[in-house]
Amino acid sequence: MSDSDVLEELVMEVERFVRLGWRWRAKTDTPALNGAEIRALMILYRHHAISASALADKMGVGRPATSSVLRRLRDLGYVGQEPDPQDRRRHFLTVTALGRSMVESVRTARRAMWQQHLKALSPDDQQQLLGLLKKVSDSSKEFSQDERR
Repeated sequence: MSDSDVLEELVMEVERFVRLGWRWRAKTDTPALNGAEIRALMILYRHHAISASALADKMGVGRPATSSVLRRLRDLGYVGQEPDPQDRRRHFLTVTALGRSMVESVRTARRAMWQQHLKALSPDDQQQLLGLLKKVSDSSKEFSQDERR
């Protein structure tokens, strides 16, 4: 198989893999949230309290895109904010109790779906896949930063 054939196969498999996530989201009880909103909520949950700028960086998008996601999450009651103790002009984003409940529900449903799909891989294969995906993701960070400028 030529390099271009391998590349084409990789692209098709990655796209198919991504569609699995879309199908999962359509089957959960989170139809009110889009992919960006779920991702933002998951990041905030993991980091407890971060600034909007830090969230934008972690999502790999610009601040305006993050603002609209945050506005919606606040309106739905999933996200709140608290003042920075060192600088009262800044605020940290936090996940509310309702937001934590949503994250736990999403994580449970997502984990069950992916366990089903990844059961074809041994734990060692899963670790290897994780390492490879991280390597690809790390190599694309520079591209993502260029896109936001």
